[in-house]
Amino acid sequence: MPVTVTRTTITTTTTSSSGLGSPTIVGSPRALTQPLGLLRLLQLVSTCVAFSLVASVGAWTGSMGNWSMFTWCFCFSVTLIILIVELCGLQARFPLSWRNFPITFACYAALFCLSASIIYPTTYVQFLSHGRSRDHAIAATFFSCIACVAYATEVAWTRARPGEITGYMATVPGLLKVLETFVACIIFAFISDINLYQHQPALEWCVAVYAICFILAAIAILLNLGECTNVLPIPFPSFLSGLALLSVLLYATALVLWPLYQFDEKYGGQPRRSRDVSCSHSHTYYVCGWDRRLAVAILTAINLLAYVADLVHSARLVFVKVPGPAQVPLCFT
Repeated sequence: MPVTVTRTTITTTTTSSSGLGSPTIVGSPRALTQPLGLLRLLQLVSTCVAFSLVASVGAWTGSMGNWSMFTWCFCFSVTLIILIVELCGLQARFPLSWRNFPITFACYAALFCLSASIIYPTTYVQFLSHGRSRDHAIAATFFSCIACVAYATEVAWTRARPGEITGYMATVPGLLKVLETFVACIIFAFISDINLYQHQPALEWCVAVYAICFILAAIAILLNLGECTNVLPIPFPSFLSGLALLSVLLYATALVLWPLYQFDEKYGGQPRRSRDVSCSHSHTYYVCGWDRRLAVAILTAINLLAYVADLVHSARLVFVKVPGPAQVPLCFT
């Protein structure tokens, strides 16, 4: 059968390997004894212990504590669902694409747990007085770090490799989509105070950039998870390339305008943290205005780099396609 090489960024076949050189066993208790199954058990236990330690002493007051508690409970619940589906062999009945869902969740979970492992101790634990609550909070932070490493390890094991049949979300551009949307969500959290950008058209443009790019990246992820890439009026590879290019251009403008209007006195900005009255005292569960502005500037730069990498990798992805009713794309570099 003739084989042609085409350039695309879509795959439609299942992952046949766990990334460890051995096939993944599903629909059997043996799924839990495989390296990937054991890793997911570690994820389940570590997130369970984290939220149990915090819940037992009520050490999750305030928005930062709520975020951390939500992170551990959410990751625990979805990991449990994944284990049940694989243990019972219910992938065909799962409403989302099993080629893309587990690694997409693992990438999000790694980022969620990383954020909780940083935010919880810096904005909550350090303000607790010495005692049982503080000890439980520190232990929860430790288990959150373990969960983060476990989820990141799953991503490293199951991501696409040269010569391996896989789904789009397991490729570098797919994982970058997850990073882009996650960073955008953190930006939204920091700009929840509208006083940071209200009545400044340039800064309002930056907020619009964050929203537009987030929506487009989220659409790309949802189309892959729902296996609905054929509903677009243009080829999905063209959509991905155009999305990455547009996002790079938009974020480049935000990277210039946000710091300029937030930290340059000529444009009404505050170049020094000491001038911000809200930053004069330490507040539990609170991030002052100047720190929020700086955080958004840094996150904007991070997302711009992610979109640039997305554009480069999307252009370099190559697949082998067999003509006919069913096509079997193969990713290689």
